[in-house]
Amino acid sequence: MRPMQVLIGAAALLLAIGAASAEAADMGQLKPAICGSRTSCAIAKLTPAGKSKSGTELAVAEVHLGVADRTDPNDACHDNDGNEDGGQEYWLVEGSAAPRLLLKLCNDGYGAAGVGVDEITIADNRFTHFQAGGSNDRWEATETIQLSPQKSLYIDSCSYRGTDPDTVAFTAADLARMDIRSLAIASAAAAGTGDEGGCDVLKKDIADKFAFHRGHSLTFNIPLANCGKMATSHSWLFADHRLKPRVFECLVSAWRRR
Repeated sequence: MRPMQVLIGAAALLLAIGAASAEAADMGQLKPAICGSRTSCAIAKLTPAGKSKSGTELAVAEVHLGVADRTDPNDACHDNDGNEDGGQEYWLVEGSAAPRLLLKLCNDGYGAAGVGVDEITIADNRFTHFQAGGSNDRWEATETIQLSPQKSLYIDSCSYRGTDPDTVAFTAADLARMDIRSLAIASAAAAGTGDEGGCDVLKKDIADKFAFHRGHSLTFNIPLANCGKMATSHSWLFADHRLKPRVFECLVSAWRRR
């Protein structure tokens, strides 16, 4: 190996070691503020998350808890591999400010089928949480937030029956644009989408205002502002991963007035 290549390799290794050491030091400094007296609490990862609107550096700390630190001793929390634990937490680290709890999870199966799963995606000033579960009535839900200043940007919800996965309903709300759309499909197999998964197909097609070509039933697109209230959270729109009746009634009323 040439001397220059050796030097470059050594420099890269030193940078990697330095970055890992810096991350470990940061996690060590954050642990008292995040974990407090919880003895099984451990910061597993510190993920950079770009900058806030004001230019402050952001990061998200992923925290793992042991069984001893379950919020409720009767909760049957476990990780995505099925191992019992005390749940997970995600904390926002914004510059020198005190860490702030973003999300607390306890995957108990999220329903009788025991198929619960959580997935987290972190990007520049963005935090996305995907969750799935249910019994025979299965559901999936996604929410994307802006980290700082914190606000919801996008939410969606998909539902289907475990014994009839061909029949799928999907609703998505783009809170930045203040509109909501809903698609349903009665037979994914007949529409040629059976191999793709109904929820995934409808999530792609929800942006297509005229998606009849795949056999979908397409609802109207009406700005949420027409419903007389600014929608700022998943809880205002959904209950048990379905549109709340008052939201549905509002949209129907708005459509009739068009």
